[in-house]
Amino acid sequence: MTLFVVVLALWNIGLSILMKDQFSQLRRTESWLRQNQLLHSPHFLVLDNIGVATGFWIIYATREKAQYYHLRVICYGMLLGGVTGELLHFLL
Repeated sequence: MTLFVVVLALWNIGLSILMKDQFSQLRRTESWLRQNQLLHSPHFLVLDNIGVATGFWIIYATREKAQYYHLRVICYGMLLGGVTGELLHFLL
């Protein structure tokens, strides 16, 4: 799952570099991005990071239960994807 998230992150970086002009033009034309500032507010990001940390803790706490292994792997991928997306948002 980690490899899958890394591949998707690299794909996202590659597209961001190759299509920088198109993305900047799209950002200028879409006014709903400027209106919806809730997802970029520090309060949302703090709550999101608390949720991600809680999710990782739950995965760690239930690591000995083999019957939920597939569910933990899927949740791990979603949480890791969320962290990676947040990092890419700040870095790019």
